[in-house]
Amino acid sequence: MTEMGRDHEPKPFPVVLEAYPDEVLSSWLRRHAAYYAVSEAALIAWLGLRVSTLRTVDHRLSLEQVGCLSRVLRCDPTCLVGMSHAGLPAEARLLTRQNRALVCRSCVEQHQAAGAHGVALKSWIEAWRITCRLCGGPLSERSGSHGSALSLRETSPFGERWWDGARAGECLVENHVTGQTSMPEAPLALMRLLLLPSWYRPGQPFDGFYHGWLLNELIPGFDDHARLVKRRVNQGAIGSIPPDLRVALLAGLSSVAASPASIIDYLRPACRLIYRRHFEAFAAVAVGGIAPPIDI
Repeated sequence: MTEMGRDHEPKPFPVVLEAYPDEVLSSWLRRHAAYYAVSEAALIAWLGLRVSTLRTVDHRLSLEQVGCLSRVLRCDPTCLVGMSHAGLPAEARLLTRQNRALVCRSCVEQHQAAGAHGVALKSWIEAWRITCRLCGGPLSERSGSHGSALSLRETSPFGERWWDGARAGECLVENHVTGQTSMPEAPLALMRLLLLPSWYRPGQPFDGFYHGWLLNELIPGFDDHARLVKRRVNQGAIGSIPPDLRVALLAGLSSVAASPASIIDYLRPACRLIYRRHFEAFAAVAVGGIAPPIDI
């Protein structure tokens, strides 16, 4: 495979590798690059994708790129777009660009046993997922002090007590952002609300009070763990919150879902005053669009 001019029309691959269920588009393309023994950059240039990395097409696909890839890979354009996150609402696409992707150890082992190395699934890079969409097993961080064999359910300080609630929160976000509701931004607004700074409640002694987050009102102990990485925990960074804290955030989300208005009213006095305007904006969106989670 050699680099050609920008106006060339790439021919269909003589061999097209089978895509795995829920495999993300960049993963499928990288496996083709490995099969044909070319670099990622060379594949991008040959296809004329005009992107710096293959990860870009996971989030944004032009009609020209869809036409080229569907022809070269001999696949239906709809299926191709479905392998990316390009069809998600804009708010949700911001939750698919994290640097710390998780993995499903069970699926990795199955892929390797089938001779397919480097397969990455869409759910592994979605910041609202704690389980694998394909097999339902808990996801794991790629590496860490707890050892590669342990799942997020075991390594998160909130996994033992709050896992079921976090799973319900995961389903809630999934149902909204994949188009099953008319307001995909509602659970995302609520997640941002829960990460607003807290303040001591009226009548609460100020002595011994530490600044924290509203989420701690629902998930006790969140503040203690979040303070260790406090610069990465804020309402504008729900897509990059550390995975072990993601369990608590999703559990808090599901706690509010049963009765959004009343629980938001409970949280309002604990919100730091200078963030009250943000609180009310997020609350308006959340109350107007949150529906109870549906199992998936």
